[in-house]
Amino acid sequence: MQNLRLFAGAFVITAFLVLWSVLTWTSVPASFMSDALLSRAPQLRASNPVSLNVNQSFALTVSAQSSVDENMSMSIVAGPPWIALTDCRTSEETVLQCDLQGISPAEPGTYLVQVQVTTPDGRSHTRDYTLEVS
Repeated sequence: MQNLRLFAGAFVITAFLVLWSVLTWTSVPASFMSDALLSRAPQLRASNPVSLNVNQSFALTVSAQSSVDENMSMSIVAGPPWIALTDCRTSEETVLQCDLQGISPAEPGTYLVQVQVTTPDGRSHTRDYTLEVS
């Protein structure tokens, strides 16, 4: 009888661990799931649009997430000359974070910054960010 209880306890614990590992291994963030299943292109995220005052120093963190562990790179493909991409770091195996930094111009207006993230095999994703200077 004691052996039967030990066996049943071990079975329940093993079943729980297997179920838990399957659920955590297959979980994908909701914001990434649909694009990951379709194209596997890395996805860019940041708040958008960004409101700035004139002559304001700023830093905006842009995150890129991919479905696999790979060396991604991020670049600005279009934007005003007063903004730069700096301080890129990997926060997890599949997440790259970079900072858009600069000082907003003295003239109010709406400015477009286009950021692209690219994987070593050539997959890329571009996102437009709007900077509203007032």
